Amino acid sequence: MPQHKCSANIGGLMLAMCIVLIAGCAGGSISLGPVSLGVSSPRTGTLLYADPGVTIMRAGKGFVRYEPGMEVMSGDSIETADGQAVIDYEDGSAVILNRATRVELGSITLFFGELFARIKSIATKGGGQVVTNELSASVEGTEYGVRRDLPGAGATLARVQVFVRDGRVLCAPSPRARWSPIELTANHAFEVAGYRAAPAARAVDARALSRWADDAERRLRKSRTPEIRPAITVPIGPGPRRESPGPKPPAETPSRSGDSYR
Repeated sequence: MPQHKCSANIGGLMLAMCIVLIAGCAGGSISLGPVSLGVSSPRTGTLLYADPGVTIMRAGKGFVRYEPGMEVMSGDSIETADGQAVIDYEDGSAVILNRATRVELGSITLFFGELFARIKSIATKGGGQVVTNELSASVEGTEYGVRRDLPGAGATLARVQVFVRDGRVLCAPSPRARWSPIELTANHAFEVAGYRAAPAARAVDARALSRWADDAERRLRKSRTPEIRPAITVPIGPGPRRESPGPKPPAETPSRSGDSYR
């Protein structure tokens, strides 16, 4: 098609669109149609919600760019910076990471930092057990926290605290430690420093210790229910027909004195 004809066709189309819009503004009809709702499928898998600055490392791929609600998998390493993060499991369990925390998913390995777990059942994909170099904490149907200090330069052992907010947690020593396993109940904490353990559990206010996790979960975690996205259909067409008032009668010409019509 010659270029001048193509330009003419495009110009004619644009002119037609302008005429339709002007007609609507001048009293024609641009009607809002019914609201249509698009429903997405519920999200599945283990999902991650985090503040800016989170980094994800994946075996064989290196760094993976974070996207809100992205799926993470066993073996992924997640590290927070100045923010916090929530790992959301399909069974309703969640593991909340505090600032400056690094974990590896599976049976969660805590390298440093602090986490709080809400476990609905023993999670086959992780979350039901937290492991450090000093101990392991195994749980079922419970809420508990674990904090591990960042080891010093060249050190592999550090100070670890486990506390329970609800349910029971069994703390077991690492292979080289000499203390006996201990079961913790609500509002009790247990601490180890390297291979040395405290003589007994101590009473704590677990709700106060985990308030940061409540706030982070409320702020970051999203619902898995299907998302409903509203969409508006806007048809453009002729407006409603209006009754014509009919022709006006001709105006009468006033007569002048002395004029005659023959």
